[in-house]
Amino acid sequence: MITILRGSFSRTREIDVPFSRIDLRPPKLIVGISLTLLGEGDSLSPKVVTLPAILDTGFNRILEIDESHLVRWAGLRKEHLEPIERYKSQEGRNFDLCAVNIWLHRTPYAGPRSSLDRSPILLRSRQVRVMAPVGKPNPRFPLLGLSALMDNDLKVMVDGENSRFRIGKSLRSNLRDVYRKYFASVPILKE
Repeated sequence: MITILRGSFSRTREIDVPFSRIDLRPPKLIVGISLTLLGEGDSLSPKVVTLPAILDTGFNRILEIDESHLVRWAGLRKEHLEPIERYKSQEGRNFDLCAVNIWLHRTPYAGPRSSLDRSPILLRSRQVRVMAPVGKPNPRFPLLGLSALMDNDLKVMVDGENSRFRIGKSLRSNLRDVYRKYFASVPILKE
């Protein structure tokens, strides 16, 4: 497995988020993500804020974020995202499905303005479920779910004994990504 991200379980009681600190309720698997609008290029601007997201394999979606986090933390408005489906409801709470670029950082989450030592990867998955604001943000943090891992051929290894986790890709999926990027657009010559 080729490692993309290696980190420790977050055991602190509070975590820095854009413009504040939030109670964490440890232990959690926290990763750093960034969100950008579709069409903003294949590289992440250093000005884009890093958000904490809980890696939640029990969550069967790609990404879920409360609308207040989208605005206050990521600096994006739902109206500027590419709509997929509007005004869905789950357990009495409305949400919209939108398309957005989701970047997974390759270093452990260290705060909203942490430096990018290693380039983040742009996930092929683009779907985010934006939850309508109702009282306090729920979920309390964005959730990066199992579908994001599956759609991007990512592997997660959890070492509970040492409170560590690792996200990576198999050599085969890396070769498939290289092929898609460099050779899929090359026209086939006909004799």
